[in-house]
Amino acid sequence: AAAAAVAEEEEPWARMVDDLRPGRVVLAPALANFEHFLNEAAVLILEQNRDRGTVGLIIDRNTPWQVGEMAPMFEGTKLAEAPISMGGGEGPDKILMLHLFPHLEGATEVGESGVYIGGVKGAVDLTEQGLADPEAFHFFFNRVEWGPGVLESEVEKGLWDVVEAPASLLLQHKDRRKRKLYHHLRKLSRDAGHVKPVKI
Repeated sequence: AAAAAVAEEEEPWARMVDDLRPGRVVLAPALANFEHFLNEAAVLILEQNRDRGTVGLIIDRNTPWQVGEMAPMFEGTKLAEAPISMGGGEGPDKILMLHLFPHLEGATEVGESGVYIGGVKGAVDLTEQGLADPEAFHFFFNRVEWGPGVLESEVEKGLWDVVEAPASLLLQHKDRRKRKLYHHLRKLSRDAGHVKPVKI
């Protein structure tokens, strides 16, 4: 059977929340005094650890590069011409892949967001067999890193807004060079208002 992502068609939505955790997106204010990578950035939080700090991925920055140019394993495959986005200014010069396929071998979910990371071999296999569209896989170079407690402190100071949004919205924007996702999330979340987490 053809593999399929689980995301269903739905009206786009986003809302500001208080609980910073993997799977959330943080939005930098337009006039924040950040390095150029982070100005008007939409950053998906990948990892959050009290001792190691926080890792995120800018998800709205296209580059002129293609996957096949930077990763030899993709040469000659249907994913070779996939665009690479700039995930941040830190990291081990590594390419990361996001998608919406929960059953892809080697993939893990980012928090409870419905976005999955990893599973490159499975992605190559699916696209080569014609079971998945190459555009369903999104590639990013490097990442954003914060030391322990740093991002949490910046959020408390109002330097970032924490946003919840559906996976389908986070990965649907192809023209990331124009930062359309940042502005879309900003508008949707402002329209929806601020939601406090429910404590059970």
